[in-house]
Amino acid sequence: MQRCPLCRSWGKSSFGRKTAVHEYPYRDKPWVEDLGRATRQLTVKGFLVEDSVIYGGGAVIDQRSNLIAACETAGAGTLIHPTYGELTVSIPSGGSRLLSNGITAATLSSRSGRSSPG
Repeated sequence: MQRCPLCRSWGKSSFGRKTAVHEYPYRDKPWVEDLGRATRQLTVKGFLVEDSVIYGGGAVIDQRSNLIAACETAGAGTLIHPTYGELTVSIPSGGSRLLSNGITAATLSSRSGRSSPG
């Protein structure tokens, strides 16, 4: 997989447990069944910078092509997050969106589910 530097502008994460709520007639309290840890979901929004001194990467057109190829590669990939570190992630269908002003900038919004425990 190609290296795709991305300047991160914001992100959000969701963590928790999978549960099934069982409700019964004539009972005031439900029974909540714990089904284990839910998939950790991470949403990252960032942008590409042409010839960045900090991130490198070269031309935005080439970075965009590498990013699209990385998102379309089968199987899980490695995401290096500034605070979570190295994560193994999978991008679901429709999970990545790329907006471009044509030549020098592109914005990526991506959702991913962590595929490795930790």
